[in-house]
Amino acid sequence: MRNRQLIVIPVILALCSCFAIVRSARAEVEAFVGTWVNTQPDTATITRLVIEQKGPKSMTLSLFGRCHPISCDLGTVPLRMHSQGLAESSAQSVTASYTQNGTQTFLILNWSDANQLQLQSYSQFADRSSRPDSMSLSHFQRLSRAPVPLSPAPLPTLPQPLQTLW
Repeated sequence: MRNRQLIVIPVILALCSCFAIVRSARAEVEAFVGTWVNTQPDTATITRLVIEQKGPKSMTLSLFGRCHPISCDLGTVPLRMHSQGLAESSAQSVTASYTQNGTQTFLILNWSDANQLQLQSYSQFADRSSRPDSMSLSHFQRLSRAPVPLSPAPLPTLPQPLQTLW
């Protein structure tokens, strides 16, 4: 009986720690979910992000850019989650990439503080326009934990939807 207790207790502790790791990973993924607005309201770039969880390890990113008078829906791309190491299971940052109108863009989202996301955007122009490759850095504040719809006004039509590189 004593030997059985010596085996059962470590097994129970191991199971509890596994559940804690899974719960922690889910909490990290869920922390990204919601509607985020650019802290610079007069930005000429991305004005809003909507991150939705589609499964335990699956998220999408919807991008909205500056148009007048409302934001343009730039499309939705899958997000890839990244931890800080092989032993870490929680998402510390997320990335996405897409191609639109001959421009390849790679996005990195991570925490700038407990309530803000930092977006690093790297664009490579392949449209023979001679524009130099560029990068931008923006900060986003959470507006809501749920997606917030755009106003009922129709969105402008874009020439080409986003295409993921993966």
